[in-house]
Formats: sequence, C-alpha cells, structure tokens
Amino acid sequence: MKLPKQKHKAEEHLITIYPNVQFGEPTIDHTRITAEAMALQWWSGMALDKIERSWRGINRGAVFVCCLYMASYGSRIWKKRWKEWLEGASVELWKSN
Repeated sequence: MKLPKQKHKAEEHLITIYPNVQFGEPTIDHTRITAEAMALQWWSGMALDKIERSWRGINRGAVFVCCLYMASYGSRIWKKRWKEWLEGASVELWKSN
C-alpha cells in the first residue's frame, strides 16, 4: 500500500501580512521578501533561474504566488499590468491537478 505523497513545506507558498514584518507589507511566508519586490523582479525581465539563485529559499512557485497576489490584490497599476496574465493563469490553474 502506497502512502499519499506529503507536501514538503518548501512546496507551499503563502502570502502573509504581519504588522511587525516589513511594516505590514504582504510577504512570502517565513521570509521578509515582499510580494511586490518578487513580482517586480519577474516583471522587469529577470529570468526565473536567476531569481531562484539570487533569493535564498525562493523557487518558481513562490514567484508565481507573488505575481498572482499582486495581480489580484495589488495596487491599481499592478492589476492593470497583470490583468491579461491573471485571466490566462486562472484558467490554467483550474485545469491543473
């Protein structure tokens, strides 16, 4: 009998808001890296592998969650930038297992 594969903590990425971490800005859980800073890295054209090497403990999933968060809950400029991407990404997310 095979046991279900358990998710490793590093595979789960959450955006958290704590008043005492980065002045209440949304950050990647258990880091002090803001969602906006991470989304900005990707938006400015930095390659995902370079982002992973530059930021300890960050992988593609964390970058995706930051972009998704900023597209959904960020300021008006972020929502405008990411609107088309969010529409396509949400469709793909619903299809994935």
